[in-house]
Amino acid sequence: MPPEKLAMRQIAKLALEETLNAHRLWLRSDGRDGRQADLSNMRLDEHDLTGARLEQANLAGASLIGAVLRLAKLQGAALTGANLTRTNLGQADLTGAELSGAILQEASLPRVPLDNAEMSRANLRGANLEGASLRKVKLSHARGRGAVLKRADLSGAILDAAEFKESSFAAANLEGAYLNQADLSGSDLSGTDLHGVVLEGADLQACKLVGARMQDANMREVRLDGADMRECDLTGATLFRASFRGAILEDAIIGNVAAQEADFEGAKLAGVDFFSAQLQSANFRDADLSEANLKLARLRRADFRGAKLEWAKGLTPTELCKALLDERTKLSGSTRAVMAKLAGKA
Repeated sequence: MPPEKLAMRQIAKLALEETLNAHRLWLRSDGRDGRQADLSNMRLDEHDLTGARLEQANLAGASLIGAVLRLAKLQGAALTGANLTRTNLGQADLTGAELSGAILQEASLPRVPLDNAEMSRANLRGANLEGASLRKVKLSHARGRGAVLKRADLSGAILDAAEFKESSFAAANLEGAYLNQADLSGSDLSGTDLHGVVLEGADLQACKLVGARMQDANMREVRLDGADMRECDLTGATLFRASFRGAILEDAIIGNVAAQEADFEGAKLAGVDFFSAQLQSANFRDADLSEANLKLARLRRADFRGAKLEWAKGLTPTELCKALLDERTKLSGSTRAVMAKLAGKA
């Protein structure tokens, strides 16, 4: 049986002021005087707590719906399971705060420091975190559909199994973050720094990743079907069994990648740089690889049936003989002799 939910407590304005004063004294005296604030399960909806000093305060389970906490100091505060729906936290400091299971739906947290905060299973749907600092924050299993995280710093953050569908991460920093099994489908990650990110099994279908930097990313079995990845840099990434069906990757850099068994069926790959890529058993059926660079790419059992390879660079008879082609495969004049050889007409 789930634990019984505690009843919400009420507090008079004067008693709240006394509690906050005692907490300030406790902070200033390093715990020798005053008293640590215990506002757990307290109903504080619509309260104006602008500039309040609440470092290390206990606000677990508190209801702060529509409250104003601008400029509040909440470093290390306990806000587990607190309800901060539509709360204004502009310029507050939540560094190291405990926000597991907290509700921050449509909350306002632009440019707020949340470094090292614990936010697992938090509800951030529609929250505004533009420009916020979330370095090494823990957001596993968090929900944030429609959240705004433009220009936010999420370097080293943990978002395993998190759900941030249709959110904005444009120009955000996610370097070294963990997003295993995360769902960011339909989100905007244009210009985002995803260098060294771990995205195993993540869902990024229909995402916008124009100009994203994804060098050395671990993207095993990631789903990017229908994504817009023009001019994206995937140099050195692991793309084993990743799916790019119908994705747009024109002028992307996909060199030195491990993309064995990846699925590029119907993808737009014109001008893509596949230099020295491991593409064994990859699926390129009906894909457009016009003017792509395939120099030193490994193509054993790669499927190019129906693909456009006109003006592709670096194709060699040795590698083409290892790949699968058919009468629909379009080759430029310089490689038609190879096609004829494969058909036994050379």
